[in-house]
Amino acid sequence: MSVQLTEDQLSAVFSGDETDFPYEKVEESDWVDEGKYQHCEVIFKIPDGRHFSFFVTRSGSYFSEYHFQFDTDVSEVKKVTEYQKVERWVDPSYEPEMPVQQQSQPTELIQHADPSLSLAERWVHYKKVEAAAKKEFEAIKKEALAEVEANGGYMEGRTGKVQRVQKNDRKAKESIKTFLAEKGVLELCYKDEVDLKKVDEMIDAGVINKEDVQQHIVVKENPYLKLGK
Repeated sequence: MSVQLTEDQLSAVFSGDETDFPYEKVEESDWVDEGKYQHCEVIFKIPDGRHFSFFVTRSGSYFSEYHFQFDTDVSEVKKVTEYQKVERWVDPSYEPEMPVQQQSQPTELIQHADPSLSLAERWVHYKKVEAAAKKEFEAIKKEALAEVEANGGYMEGRTGKVQRVQKNDRKAKESIKTFLAEKGVLELCYKDEVDLKKVDEMIDAGVINKEDVQQHIVVKENPYLKLGK
């Protein structure tokens, strides 16, 4: 099953920002280098429990600016665990170790609703489970991030793997409006608020200078955790 979302909606999901539908960003893959372009996969979840996937393509570089494109053909997905079977000759005393996931990961992460309940009753059950899990998640989020950072940005435990992802949020200062107006491009970069993507386009076009713009932008580190591989 696939659904169509706009690039603005997908950009919000990718950045973890609010948009016009409820969602939870679940996972973002590492960037795969294809020469001029790189791409990654983003997984998000909606309140009914379904998960969806879309791909993001970027060009540019870390030292300049990245430009992002979002594949609006969004597909429903589910997560599975697969193990590779390997056969080889070993000493008779050798005992193979079970994979970490199979050895220690719980087979049930949530309490399932009684099948005898109606669909509406089961919906209420899972909605309460989701709310309780979200409350616990929010309570430990900052401390968990600090713990992973203290361990070099990556940890592996009985429930799985987790890694720290660096993200920088950019926010325009109020002074940028005056700056853009003086350059004659404010109307091109403004819709309810200053659109920094449009500002980047003006920089690429050579209309305004990057160093001048940076004086009117606040960059804040906003790291987060994602499931590791």
